[in-house]
Amino acid sequence: MIQQLVIDAIKNNIINRYSEFSSTISRSEFWKFILVEAFLFGICVAILGLLSLNSALYMYMMALFFAICTVSIMSLTLPNLGAIICRFRDTNTSAWLLLLVLIPYIGILIVIALLLRDSKASSIDESPSVTQEEMNLVDDSYESMEPQVVDSVVVTNQAYGKKTIIMTALVTVLCWSVGLYSFSSATTKEARAYLKMEPGAFMTLAIKDLGSDTAIPSAQQVVADYYAYLNKEQYQEAYRLLAHREREKYGTYEQWVKSVKASHSREMRRIFLDGVYVDDDGFKHIYFDMAFKGEEYPGRMAVYMVYEHETWRIESIAPYHKE
Repeated sequence: MIQQLVIDAIKNNIINRYSEFSSTISRSEFWKFILVEAFLFGICVAILGLLSLNSALYMYMMALFFAICTVSIMSLTLPNLGAIICRFRDTNTSAWLLLLVLIPYIGILIVIALLLRDSKASSIDESPSVTQEEMNLVDDSYESMEPQVVDSVVVTNQAYGKKTIIMTALVTVLCWSVGLYSFSSATTKEARAYLKMEPGAFMTLAIKDLGSDTAIPSAQQVVADYYAYLNKEQYQEAYRLLAHREREKYGTYEQWVKSVKASHSREMRRIFLDGVYVDDDGFKHIYFDMAFKGEEYPGRMAVYMVYEHETWRIESIAPYHKE
């Protein structure tokens, strides 16, 4: 039953009248088409939402969800617009009233109310394409139909009656509820994992790119040790954690010590993973977004790590600028 409703809605409103703007469409036919759209999209939302609960699939499901939204908008804009205009014509309403949707909040409610109106008799009486003689011919043809043909027509009309509509609506609501709840739960879980530097979707992709599940915590520990040594004024130990590139920037060890002594009391407030990549030479890099307590030092810094000589070292530390 639901299958027949879906097939008929797609056939009548997308295939047969993809960009039809000149005819009319009844209230029941219009809302069945909208219900089928919501039903099909709701199934996609439910499936993608449930799959997104797996951290390894989360980002892929989010990307696929937005891709489906984009494709749906591009492919269904004309059928939806045509159906709305035909529905307006069926109620003797000017198509220009569709511009009411531009009014924030209340505009869409007004348009929905107009779409809910019943058909107007004048919309049929004033139609230039149907004459009284043609209508009489149609009446005569119905009177001359054999009983079994009439019965088949009745059966077809009942194939998606009230029970089918109600069942489709309930399944649609269920799919949307499951999908949105799953996406919300997955997003909340991933946000908490990101904030706590715990395994999640972002961490899973980073580990896959680096080819190591210990690289990120190891690099994070190097950053923590670096600032712990600075706070204890153990500059030799901190200096050993710098990459060759960072040492060259200061020239000599004495110049580096002079630079860090200016504000060496730095207590980290938080550290986030900002990104990873492997360059053309095969060197692994990790970016951290780090914030400090207090106002005597820039509150947010970007820490760039590089894997060299079988260990993680600090490649550079600079004020954070999100690109």
